[in-house]
Amino acid sequence: MNLARALGIDLSQAGGWEALEPAMPRVLEACRKTGKIPGTWAVGNGLHRMEQGFLFVTVCSDTQLINSGAKEMLQDLALATSTARQLDEVRREPALVQRDQPEAAHCVG
Repeated sequence: MNLARALGIDLSQAGGWEALEPAMPRVLEACRKTGKIPGTWAVGNGLHRMEQGFLFVTVCSDTQLINSGAKEMLQDLALATSTARQLDEVRREPALVQRDQPEAAHCVG
């Protein structure tokens, strides 16, 4: 984000991230020349940044990760609740008994 500000790029505007792209090879070269580990924030393109040569790639914030995990947990809970309700409804339905079928033989072992 600091690089974008230094270059006068507003990442919240349309085309902001694309405008930053030409600077990325220069960042890599500067890191190589100074012996620094090249790192970047990657919005949806972490693999691309790694292929470019970045070694430290942040792909989401802590908040995004927590929100994603919470959303998944709530979806699992909703599914479990729905399944439990369906099972409860099945248990409450009267059993369908076919009177014309002979009862199963019992095996004594």
